[in-house]
Amino acid sequence: MPWYLLYAIWDRIPAEWRLLCIFFGLFFSVSMFFSRQYLAAHSPADVISGIILGIPILYLWTHVADEYDLFIRNSVYSPFVTLATAFVVITFHPRSSRPSPSHRYSCALMGLSSGGILGVWALNHWGKSGMLDMVQEWPNIALWIQTNVSPNWQAVVQNSFNAHFGIVVMFAAYAVVKVASFILLGVLFDALGVSPLFKTLQTSFGKMAMPHALALDNLDHPQFKKDKEGHDSNLPSAKQAAKMISEFTSALAVGFCNAYITPVLLYCFNCVP
Repeated sequence: MPWYLLYAIWDRIPAEWRLLCIFFGLFFSVSMFFSRQYLAAHSPADVISGIILGIPILYLWTHVADEYDLFIRNSVYSPFVTLATAFVVITFHPRSSRPSPSHRYSCALMGLSSGGILGVWALNHWGKSGMLDMVQEWPNIALWIQTNVSPNWQAVVQNSFNAHFGIVVMFAAYAVVKVASFILLGVLFDALGVSPLFKTLQTSFGKMAMPHALALDNLDHPQFKKDKEGHDSNLPSAKQAAKMISEFTSALAVGFCNAYITPVLLYCFNCVP
């Protein structure tokens, strides 16, 4: 992750700061390598395999990133490809032999990235002014700051408002979508009586998933004891499905808000150009 971020912003980093950025990238990678093993979250084989796989994937990505960026911004098929890819990744996600929240976290990460991609696509296809028609007159926050804040503090206050506004929108979207989707899907699944169907799908997806032969079965670790006590296997299959889907949709809403809703609202408030 740090190396991809460095690649993405490398041209914008001043030359005198690049060596320091490389140092922090190395520090992050090394600390992650040892901390995951110290916390018994991964085995040495896990992290070494991650490094071996990550290097060629990063190299490949640097050669297709520009083309992919154009695709997600301009293609009408981008939303469908994005959601289909998320479904395939979640379906074939490696299953650990121990109780673990990794699949739930992967659903959230896929939802977050999918929402961000959909937000970028929407920003390019719908534009920033699409929401202006919803409200007759938006408050001019930037003008209020210029009028009531000292010139020395205007940039600080403006950036602080933008950041806090984005955080509020993000958490509000996450909470509302997660609770609403879990309740609605749970009620819907119970009403339809689809628990046997989800049990069958769960078994099928478990067989379709790639085996995790190198899983660390350290069930004595407090982290895993906690996971085992609260493992989703105690829930009916329909409830598990509702929980997993709500995890994905809530994270998708966060990504979409960060990439589209928040920038558009700040544009309507005259806070960003």
